[in-house]
Amino acid sequence: MVGPLKQFEIVPLVRLGEIGGYEIVLTNSALFMLLTVGVASGFMLPGARSRALVSGRWQAAAEMPYDSSSRRCATTSANGACGFFRSCSACSCSSWSPICSA
Repeated sequence: MVGPLKQFEIVPLVRLGEIGGYEIVLTNSALFMLLTVGVASGFMLPGARSRALVSGRWQAAAEMPYDSSSRRCATTSANGACGFFRSCSACSCSSWSPICSA
């Protein structure tokens, strides 16, 4: 019988070698993290590639998660947190402004 915690089990998939007495292994958890980074990069990089004056559909779609997280950061945290974003569209100031920088 399979328990409810079976889904969180870390399973070694590929042994990559040994460094300093530690075994380096690709696990199911690391595989899904790499897949997530690959999918996110595959979505964001083509949108950031073009430097058009007017944004295309792909660039606009790639900028939506950035604007959403920037807006969320500006509305839920102190003004110093805006410094982690290039510009704070939500608080209508740039990161080098004394309002948004720490």
